[in-house]
Amino acid sequence: MAYDFIFWDNDGVLVDTEGLYFQASREALARIGFDLTAEQFADISLASGRSVFELATDNQPLMEQLRQWRNRRYSELLQGQDLVLP
Repeated sequence: MAYDFIFWDNDGVLVDTEGLYFQASREALARIGFDLTAEQFADISLASGRSVFELATDNQPLMEQLRQWRNRRYSELLQGQDLVLP
């Protein structure tokens, strides 16, 4: 399949999903008793490009379980939302 163009969107340009991603990450970490703050999310995930799951555990299998749960939850949150910015 040939493409004539590719959209490259940084969150907040065409759609705004950052809040939903934070919510899904926060809910995932709450499952193991960790209360993720918006400041922690911004420092670790947005500023450093690291996983917020590093804050709560160094157990790789647990991190993967949390990541999978977060991804499913994030997909749920995205469905039915009007995310397109004016």
